[in-house]
Amino acid sequence: MFIERLLNNNHPEYFYLHEDPVHGVAERSCAYLRLAISVRSEHYDVCLSSRRLALELGFQSKLGWLIGNLYSRVGTEDWAPKNKTDSEWKKLLNSILEESVAVIDDKKADAAKKKIKIEDLDGVPSEEIRNRINAVAVRNRKDEVIEIIIDQLLADDVIDKASSEKVKVRLTQNASLASVFK
Repeated sequence: MFIERLLNNNHPEYFYLHEDPVHGVAERSCAYLRLAISVRSEHYDVCLSSRRLALELGFQSKLGWLIGNLYSRVGTEDWAPKNKTDSEWKKLLNSILEESVAVIDDKKADAAKKKIKIEDLDGVPSEEIRNRINAVAVRNRKDEVIEIIIDQLLADDVIDKASSEKVKVRLTQNASLASVFK
């Protein structure tokens, strides 16, 4: 996909020229647009007289657009430091993040999807939704592995039901096993 975007000049940081030996482009070429080279104004006429070929109008526009997207910026004032101090700015950013973004562990999210129905959340405030998700119990990986091991030992008649609880307790309390799941 990268090469396709590159050849079609749809990658925002590169401009591709296909080989065209008849017109002086000996090999496939690619310009990395973030690499700027300054040319002194007194050298402009020398560069212009050395030109061997030019881009068609559509490609001139495309190249101008790509460079404009990289380097042009509308001159608006930033909030900080003129309107807010650095500490006020950071406080604002953190409050927006805390209000808007909830980081939820993948297992917790999967368990919540199974237990909480989306239609039950219509009109429920986001804080309440977070509380409901946090209330969903998720078994840790160690307990899951222990259960899988015990189920397999029972299925293979290695242990009986009575001794499975002892094995479970011993595995749960095993320090070496616990250290693997930290």
